Order: sequence, then structure tokens, then C-alpha cells
Amino acid sequence: MEYLIISKDRACQLDLHLRSTHILNSIPTITILYIGSNEEYIQGYNKVKNLYADWDISWIPEIDFRKDFINYLDTLSVPYFLMMGDDNYFIQDFDIQDCISILKNEKVYSVSIRLTDSMDVNAVTQHTMGHPNFIVHNDNQIMWNWTTMNRKYDWGYPAPLTGTVFRKDFIYQEAKRIPYEHPGQLEGKMNHRRDFAKPYLATLNTCCMVDIPMNNVNGVNNKNLNISTEHLNTMFLSGKRISLSTIQNIDTTHSFMSYDFSLQWESCDG
Repeated sequence: MEYLIISKDRACQLDLHLRSTHILNSIPTITILYIGSNEEYIQGYNKVKNLYADWDISWIPEIDFRKDFINYLDTLSVPYFLMMGDDNYFIQDFDIQDCISILKNEKVYSVSIRLTDSMDVNAVTQHTMGHPNFIVHNDNQIMWNWTTMNRKYDWGYPAPLTGTVFRKDFIYQEAKRIPYEHPGQLEGKMNHRRDFAKPYLATLNTCCMVDIPMNNVNGVNNKNLNISTEHLNTMFLSGKRISLSTIQNIDTTHSFMSYDFSLQWESCDG
């Protein structure tokens, strides 16, 4: 299984993401598609590279996101891959083979590692959302027809580019078909085209990651905590890193996105 992380101006958050993989028994092959919009952000990424020099990570500096993403898919030798963002953090181990087994069902579009049957608050809007009629519903898997759900809410949103295992061939077709300049545009256009996708979504019914929206990039205007990328990068370059304790004991009962956490720092050697 391949594992793609997309990152912009968030070396400090990327460092926390990579450290959160300690909870996983098996770490998939990692590729990081990244960009720093000024020299200080680039220094942040160089620091991350040094800290993880002994990890098997492929680093792709972004020049043109659309071309770079398509090139990544061109070279991908496996049929499925996991996509994550630099502000997503693992909080629970999972077996990637379980996701692949679900995708053997040709009606399944993608598999989420973040949704559970207890979640009733939309991640972005924080509005209450109803549950679908589950086709499969047990402790290890839930499956539903996403095309019958509100496209503004998580149950009707088939292609989030974070915490999702995709079929390579399917995403490859869409990535080449539509115009976009950054990940947010790609995600939005894929999720608002309702007629092309396989009708079912599935999840392991376990929230394996938490999304902490400390800030926005690429001009996206979603709700966030207004902890600037500049501040985090300055702290990171000064020898501090976000402590793993920041992401421990976060309640994901109702949503995989959390606005309620305590930012804690620790020393970073390297």
C-alpha cells in the first residue's frame, strides 16, 4: 500500500503527522508532495527531511500540483493508495488489508479511516447531520449509498483527500479529466460530480485519525483555529515541535475534526 501526504507551508504540522505514525504496526510506503511558499517554509521542510533521513520517504517538491499529482499516479505500481493531509494525525491503528478487502467490492468508491456510526456532526460546518441507511453495519465495517445523502455533509462526500483509501485507476481518470490548481479544488470538483462514481462508500467503523484545523492554506476559507503557519514554522525552526500529547485523548465520538485541544510544545533535536 502506498501512502501520499500533501503538504503546503506546514513543516511543523507534517512533523507531528509523521510522529503520529508510531501507533501503526505497519507503515505503508510514504510519498510527500510538498511546497514551501517562501525560504523560511522551505527551511522547515529541510529540517523535516533531516529529522526523518533514515525513513523510507519519497519527497516530491511541488511545481505544478496537477501535473505532479498525475505524475505520482503514473508511477504508482499498486491499485490502491491512502491519501492524508499534513494536519491529520493517527490516533488508532488499523489494518490496511481490511480496506483493500472492502474495495474488492466493485460498487465501493472509497474507504474512509475516519468515519464511524456515532458521528453526527459535520466536520467542516459543525452542523448536525443525519445518518444514512447502512447497507452493512457492524463493529468492523459500515457501508452506505452516498448518492442519497446531502453533498454538504460527510456521509454524502465521497472523495475527501484526507483519511481515504482510493482506487488508483478511478482517481487517475478524474485527475486527468478536470482542471484544478491545488488539492482543495481537486477535492471539491470530484465531490460535486455526482453521476460518475461508484455508489457505495465504506469505513472500518473506527476513527483512526483526527483532523485538527489549526490554519488554512491555498486560500481555503474553512473554519480553523487561526494558529498561523508562520508562527508554527518559526517555533519549529527555533527548536520546538508540537508534542504528541496535543493529539492524545481527543474525543472523536461525534466528529473526526476537533477544535478543542491544547497546543503543547516540546524540544526538537535536529
